[in-house]
Parts: sequence; structure tokens; C-alpha cells
Amino acid sequence: MDYLIEKTTHNSTFAIGGVSCSADSLVVAESFVLRIKFSGKNPAHRKSAKRYQQAPKKDEKMNEKWEEICFLLSENIKREISESEFEQNVIQALRVLNWKEFTGDIQIRPSFQFGASNRMMPDLVINSAEKKNLFVIEIKQPNIPLTTNFQQQLFSYMRHLRLQYGILIGQSIQVFYDGDLTEHDDPVLLETIQINTEDNKGKIFVELFTKDNFSFEKLHAFTQNSLKKINRRTDQKILINKILSEE
Repeated sequence: MDYLIEKTTHNSTFAIGGVSCSADSLVVAESFVLRIKFSGKNPAHRKSAKRYQQAPKKDEKMNEKWEEICFLLSENIKREISESEFEQNVIQALRVLNWKEFTGDIQIRPSFQFGASNRMMPDLVINSAEKKNLFVIEIKQPNIPLTTNFQQQLFSYMRHLRLQYGILIGQSIQVFYDGDLTEHDDPVLLETIQINTEDNKGKIFVELFTKDNFSFEKLHAFTQNSLKKINRRTDQKILINKILSEE
């Protein structure tokens, strides 16, 4: 004997991607048919507030690193600090940028031969993971102005080691470039950075010379931008001198 039984169940919600569904069952002559109606609404997923907390902004990290470097190289040093003592502070500042002697990133006063019997000994040379020299650092007492003689000493290291970038650290931080992007005879002073937290150029320095961010591509872009500014200033000076001479 054929008979028909119709049974309606309570709506059920399936926890698949937040999709809500209802199910009705119908049995006809020993056949079971399941009809699922999917609703078009997709309830918002609950997210863990802790998991999705935003990481500190990049600028904030750069600011924090620059502030620590200023503390090490300016705020926390005694007035008559010696060059050797100041060198230790510079090494600490390099650690802030993630360059470490322990991992072989920093050579301290390495000795290089040039010519038949001459040797030179820069203060610091920074290496890549492959032990390739990246840039050289010369350190001077922070209570002495950075003179042309100090710059020339850094230039000699850059030339003999064939390095495009050199950094002079003392009262301020000076970044020099010696490469194919300029036709100057001597390395070019790209930037002078005052060692205080108010100098916004410090954040740029941190971003360029932090180990994790370091790349010659970024440095070359910075160099080209700096050279354009230098050329504009030079053109302005030439124009002003020309106008004054005509008067």
C-alpha cells in the first residue's frame, strides 16, 4: 500500500563560512529528498581582537630607532668623550640598526694593504652576509667639528676599498657618495644629519642603513634625489652670482 508522509523539521543553521541554511525533509514512497535553501546573507565573521591588532607603523619604528641612536651618540655621552670611547657608542648604534660584530657584520679597525708596503686601517667596515664590503665608517670625537681633513681621510678609504658609500660620524652624521652617478672628482656629500630627534633626516638615514632594509637600489634612488637637490642649489648660486655681477 502506497502512502505519503510529510514531515517538516526545525530550521537548522550550518556553520560553513557563515552561510545560513534551512532544511526540509520529504519522504515519498520510501524515498527521502533533502532540500536545502541557502540564504544570501553572510553574517560577519568574528575576529580575534588580539590576532588582528595592527603592528606599529613603519614610521614609528624608524622614529624609535633614531631616538635611540640620538641617545647613544649625543644625549648620553660625556662632554670630553675620547674617540675610542665614542667608537663603542657608534658600535651600539649600529646594533640598533641590526649590524652586529657577533654575526660578522662589522669589521673593527681592519687592516688593508695598498701598494707595496703601505697599510690603512679605517675605523669600521660594514659587511654583507657574503662578507662583501658595503660601506666604511670613520669616527671622530663629537666635540670637534668635522673638517675637510677628516673628510679626505674617509675619501681615501672609500677609494682604496672601492666603496660607493662612506659615513663620517662625529658632531653630526655625514653621508658621502663616490660612484658613476656623479662626475665630481671627490666623493659628494649627499646629506648632513644633526644628531638630535628633531632632525627628520635621521629617520631617512635609519631606513636606508638598517641591515634588514639595506639595498643599493634604495641608496641609488636616494643618491639621485640628493644630487638633483645639490645641482638645483648650485644652479641657484650661479644665477645669483650672475645677477649680482651684472649689477
